[in-house]
Amino acid sequence: MEQLILPFVGLDVKYIRGCMYNSNGRECTRYGEFKLWESFYRSSSGFNGYFCYCIDCHNKDNLKRKKERAYSEEVIEAWENLENKYSYGDIGPDGRIFHRYSKHRSMKNNFEVWLSVEQFQKLEDKKEFHRKQIEAIKDKRKRGEVNSEGMYFYGYVPSRPSFGYELWLTKDDFSRRLFNDGMAKYLYVSLDCHGGKDERRSEIIGLSEGELYDYIESQFVDGMSWDNRSEWHVDHILPLSAVDNLEDTKHLWYFENLRPMWGPENISKSNKHCPKQLEEYLTKRRAAK
Repeated sequence: MEQLILPFVGLDVKYIRGCMYNSNGRECTRYGEFKLWESFYRSSSGFNGYFCYCIDCHNKDNLKRKKERAYSEEVIEAWENLENKYSYGDIGPDGRIFHRYSKHRSMKNNFEVWLSVEQFQKLEDKKEFHRKQIEAIKDKRKRGEVNSEGMYFYGYVPSRPSFGYELWLTKDDFSRRLFNDGMAKYLYVSLDCHGGKDERRSEIIGLSEGELYDYIESQFVDGMSWDNRSEWHVDHILPLSAVDNLEDTKHLWYFENLRPMWGPENISKSNKHCPKQLEEYLTKRRAAK
């Protein structure tokens, strides 16, 4: 927003509760900057029909409150015990369509975000538009390409049209994103065989994305690093093929059953395991649930 510069020569300056104002604008009560009236939200109860502090300050306050609320102990506990009753696209009793769960939404409503049919269709149309825009890009970059600033190209993302849909990351963020996306796909495929994922990934694994990345790194043996990621695998100590149902497969995805292992060693190990050890582990995990 345009800002007027002090002093106000020749302007009909007046004061209200210690703050300057005139026909052009007023002084924001937050930081004392004089701004045009268009820089303030309208308010039926405010002086001259506007809030006493500007839009920028208003938005900053809202963001601060959202962050404080999102990370309060009460919200965190409710979020961790969130009941995943709906999936993207589910239609509710009132005809609205489920979009997502958001920590910034009401706890009373289970953090659910619902959209009208028109809103949902508009969102889908927008996604389809950006998908086609990405498809139309010629001379596409390859994942892992490094630019002159040392940033790594990850891929084309629909949410970044202003940047040509390109997502560039630091080396560390690139490694983390590549690992986490790969693990998410692996988890989805393994659970889809038994009916699909019905819990958040962090609830199944027992760690957030960042925590899992750090945990696997802490298990590295000599010679392992993120630079030679293609040479080692994430091994399930007790193999997924040892069970044949959704709940037990989820138990085997718990982080304590994961470790990095050199590729040839993991291939040689195959699905070998001790049945007694498997039963003891599953009994322990079932009791923990």
